[in-house]
Amino acid sequence: MTTGVPPVVPAKRVRVGLVGCVKTKRSQATVARDLYDSYLFRGRRSYVESSCGRWWILSAKHGLVDPDAVLAPYEQELTTASAAERRRWSGRVLEQLDDLGLDYASTTFESTPAPSTAASGSSTGSATGPQSSRCPPSTSPKASSEPSTPVRRPMLRRRAERSPPRHEPHRAGARTRR
Repeated sequence: MTTGVPPVVPAKRVRVGLVGCVKTKRSQATVARDLYDSYLFRGRRSYVESSCGRWWILSAKHGLVDPDAVLAPYEQELTTASAAERRRWSGRVLEQLDDLGLDYASTTFESTPAPSTAASGSSTGSATGPQSSRCPPSTSPKASSEPSTPVRRPMLRRRAERSPPRHEPHRAGARTRR
């Protein structure tokens, strides 16, 4: 006997890439995917094009940008914006994501680290590798239950392995050099 209610079919998992813009841009208006002119951006773009079903650019001036949208070069950075301006920018990006009509329950967001953190080595991601962005349930995008792939930081590990300890602890009765 059927109740007339269609069976629940789990939604297909979707991977969405978010790529941060960079300071270096071409000198004339072009599609957004080609506007940002740096090795870092090209590596990020290549990663999301190969690993995500859809992707967008996070622009300091325009917020969420479709890679095929035509943009003119601009000079605006989030690093120089106040905390209130960055909050307004992130609110606008969340609204733009909501307008896309994504099913957040079946969406995994992949992002790449910002240029400033990638250069300093303080990020857990790499210039071209993934950094899963998992938002808490109180915000719009919902996290998936898939574990993220750990990102290796071999340069930091090698440096730590070859450096001897800087200071030996003081031992009682040990001779000291004068």
